[in-house]
Amino acid sequence: MRVVRPELRIVSPEAWAAVQARLVSSRAQRRSSGGRRRRDIDAAYLLSGFARCAVCGGSVAPVDRRAYGCIRFHKLGATQCGNALRKPIAALDAAVVRRMRELLTPASVRQIIDALEQEFSSSTRARDLTRYRRELATVETKIQNLTNAIAEGRS
Repeated sequence: MRVVRPELRIVSPEAWAAVQARLVSSRAQRRSSGGRRRRDIDAAYLLSGFARCAVCGGSVAPVDRRAYGCIRFHKLGATQCGNALRKPIAALDAAVVRRMRELLTPASVRQIIDALEQEFSSSTRARDLTRYRRELATVETKIQNLTNAIAEGRS
């Protein structure tokens, strides 16, 4: 049962309508951009979502505007993670970019592409499919044998 009580509303009808219009607009923008929000594409910090704490395995992200740190330590304290280390965002981002430039030479990128092409080639997939079918047949035989053994044990 619903009872409408306008005097108990905490949001004005105008504010409610404005929010609903903004939600419709945001959804339309996401559909036109392939479902991605702008912040999914242009993260403010290079390592957000990538770096992990070496102590607890939790996320490493900005803990303030100047430094990266373990989020678990920052939010939950030393009982959850003992890693109080903080590193300047600018220095860490610069080190990562420098190392990526060293590693991603045209030759290494070509090697990566060649390896991926080979991995996903039709002959590799066909060989994998044959192997998976053999494994499936073996598992199905084992299941049938177990089923027969259970049935014989009950008779």
